[in-house]
Amino acid sequence: MNQEVFAPPEYKEGIDADAVCGQCNTVNPEGTLLCKVCGNNLRDQRLLRMTADQMLEGEAKSASNSTLLYKLLPILGLLFVLWLGVNARQLMTSMTSTQKTDYELAGALAASLWNGEGKERYDDLAARIQLTRASETAADHARLTVRPMSAIKSGSYAVFMRTGTEERFVGIARIAVENDSVYYAALMKNATEFRGKASLSDGLFVSRWDNSGLFSGGAFYAMAGTAQIQPDGSVSLSGQSDLNTLQYNCSAYLMQD
Repeated sequence: MNQEVFAPPEYKEGIDADAVCGQCNTVNPEGTLLCKVCGNNLRDQRLLRMTADQMLEGEAKSASNSTLLYKLLPILGLLFVLWLGVNARQLMTSMTSTQKTDYELAGALAASLWNGEGKERYDDLAARIQLTRASETAADHARLTVRPMSAIKSGSYAVFMRTGTEERFVGIARIAVENDSVYYAALMKNATEFRGKASLSDGLFVSRWDNSGLFSGGAFYAMAGTAQIQPDGSVSLSGQSDLNTLQYNCSAYLMQD
């Protein structure tokens, strides 16, 4: 029998392949393509191994970067806290200064309704309130005898604070209607005074922050609000001011002069 048929394959030098077979652990001569024991392709094995090594190196690098980041975070946090500590006074001063400036500007705009240009209009309305000197009995009479109105009219109004289903008499307002604008002054029982202008917008008379204000406790505050005629003839009032965060809801009833 011809023995050459069973001769092992010829191994050539210069092939990039692993020497140790990963399947049977046989150590093959350098440059062997196929394992001389099991026939495993040692070149393909080398390519797979190198690819796996590169992937592991990438994961290790990513893990290293993450570890570095985790180590740096506490340091960065500490530096930020130290920076805040050093600059806290300056930051607070800046914030307080800005807030103070905003309040001062709002107060100055409100104060102009009492001592600025055009204050005479509001002085006249306030004087008429003093002349009225309406009693609580007269205010209740206006509320109980209210008549439907198609629009807000000039005159004196009894103002009642709405609390749930109850109403409590709180003061008198004097209104002067001019075209689509309403000028008003009001004096509350607690000595708080209101002045401002409301302009008609989509069926509502709207007072903006820059043209209405109140005087309370010796200080001026900006305010804003709305007024709307109701089917029964009362005027629904709502508003808020820089004095506090409360939302006020009132009803006003036209009084007979």
